[in-house]
Amino acid sequence: MRQIIVFAGTTEGREISRWLADEGVETLACVATEYGRELAQEGGSLEVLRGRLSREEMEGLFRREGCPLVLDATHPYAAEVSANIREACENTGCGYLRFIRPQASLSDENCIVTGSVEEAVRRLAVLPSRVLVTTGSKELHRFTQLPDFRERVFARVLPSPEAAAHCAELGFPGSHVIGMQGPFSEELNLAMLRQIGYDSEDLVERCGDFQAMTSVFSSVEQTKSYLQGVFEAALDLRDTVSQKKYSSLLKNARTYIEQNYDNEEISLNTVAASVNLSPNH
Repeated sequence: MRQIIVFAGTTEGREISRWLADEGVETLACVATEYGRELAQEGGSLEVLRGRLSREEMEGLFRREGCPLVLDATHPYAAEVSANIREACENTGCGYLRFIRPQASLSDENCIVTGSVEEAVRRLAVLPSRVLVTTGSKELHRFTQLPDFRERVFARVLPSPEAAAHCAELGFPGSHVIGMQGPFSEELNLAMLRQIGYDSEDLVERCGDFQAMTSVFSSVEQTKSYLQGVFEAALDLRDTVSQKKYSSLLKNARTYIEQNYDNEEISLNTVAASVNLSPNH
């Protein structure tokens, strides 16, 4: 029987599990996916259990293991899972500990803070910019409520077959799915934002500071005028980003045509193939 069960849905959870095992503590780490099992590095005093557990299944597991101490190191957004773990501990008499990673200090001057993913989606529905979603694949379906999510939303998820399949099922194109394992540095996050075509300074310069909306929205007419300017600037930025995206392709295609102009076999298909595009593109 295990001395401690760790629900290791985060990097910290896996590190704690490995540390406990290295100290000789019989540890069972619970993870949801096969990718999580691989990251947990089973061995020695550490056993890894893969699979999503219901509250009833958690209670059965706790009883079979002799009601050990339970450490909840799941993702901060996994509120339902944490509630199930806590209730299962109460029903079986297990000790419950919750590990929560320190929250970053956010300045209201630079961020729009929302209380839930649903509220964030409602805010995004009236904002024009592209979106990099970093809250994981479980809540990703909520962003499909945005009418233009296939063109506008980029999802950063774990590089697992399950996450990739889930994104595809929701309708996200492959070009808008980023499969990577964190943690991520500030520099890498900024590089990703630039890659998807988001330029915060350009947007503020053209549209004004979104944090000033409360003062701008002092009347209906001011609101209409402000939003009209935002949408016009967003469309202009979209066209600019699109032109940047395809300018190198067009240049390469033009070079190929110039170099093969006398070739009798040149065609739309050969030009498209030279730049790795479909002739229908």
